[in-house]
Amino acid sequence: MKSALAVTITLSLFASVSQAEPGTPCAQSRAVVGQCFVVHGRMFFPNGNPPVRILRIGTKRILGVLDGANSDESDDVLPADLRKRLGPEWDKYEVYGAFDVCPLTHERAGHMQFVCLKDVGQVLLKQSP
Repeated sequence: MKSALAVTITLSLFASVSQAEPGTPCAQSRAVVGQCFVVHGRMFFPNGNPPVRILRIGTKRILGVLDGANSDESDDVLPADLRKRLGPEWDKYEVYGAFDVCPLTHERAGHMQFVCLKDVGQVLLKQSP
């Protein structure tokens, strides 16, 4: 009986920390490790992973943007309205705005913090040099 209880507890713990399914909205993701917050910054699209990053204005801090399933490979990395505004040549722009993000990793000095993007406001698009 003890081993059945241990298996049940282990399985329920595993289920609670498992990754979210692709397409999971950022705010509903089980991968979020803290409270969501607003960052004023510049979103840019460099080569490499993750391909979407946010530079916090006034700092050297860069946030790597993933989707709610902790992936950088889905269309859900960016909110639909921002994807629509950027169009098919999204990597030709820098996006300035107020980014509502949720942390997927804890902040550590010298390391990129990963976040998912819940929403963006006060958007200003600028062509990349």
